[in-house]
Amino acid sequence: MFAFAYRDGATGALYLARDRFGEKPLYYGVAGEDIVFASEVPASSVIPRFAEVVLDRDAAYRFLLYEYLPGSVSGWHGIAKLEPGCILTANRGDIRIERYWRPSMQSVAHVAEREEDAIDRLDELLAASVRERVIADVPVGVFLSGGLDSSLITALAAESSTRSHRLQRPDRPGQLRRNRSRARGRSPCRGTARGSPAGRRGSARRIRCRYRQARRTSGGFIAAAHLPRLPGRRAA
Repeated sequence: MFAFAYRDGATGALYLARDRFGEKPLYYGVAGEDIVFASEVPASSVIPRFAEVVLDRDAAYRFLLYEYLPGSVSGWHGIAKLEPGCILTANRGDIRIERYWRPSMQSVAHVAEREEDAIDRLDELLAASVRERVIADVPVGVFLSGGLDSSLITALAAESSTRSHRLQRPDRPGQLRRNRSRARGRSPCRGTARGSPAGRRGSARRIRCRYRQARRTSGGFIAAAHLPRLPGRRAA
């Protein structure tokens, strides 16, 4: 994963590039022949021409509708986000964006004939993917909602983690394998709402990892996200 800028000293052209899946953020704004870029929007405010960027209310509506911002929409007027798998070239006011990568849509060479084989293969791929992402020199945590996806990821992360203050390996061999099987077929916490605190605690208990809950008010969320307060609204 990466997001970087490169300036060609010979031509003066500036190149901005973002990784294939957009794991690293990269925002930019253009005013005449000037361009500003950063990994977060508030950083652009140090440039006078971009100090007064305002919230895009239409983008806020789309975020509430889709739960993400599609395309190059950043959520701010005058600021765009470079889409995943793209390179932006800026040269004397000319802006060109090219896509250097798209996911392959080719059919796979081999398809498992039995459901059990497909499940085992999916299990191997998920475990390998999570294992690569829990490698860190700091404690590893997972946002656990108590539903299928986050419970499965948490179980795989706990299995892969050998030293973490938040994730603990189970005491009994085979415990996580059973938990992963449960998570594949249904919620690990039956009888409770998946998004409720009880549901999250139940998932963490079955996976045998530490569970910590942090409560945020709307004011705390706005402060953490560096968002401006909308007129006429009070923080709860």
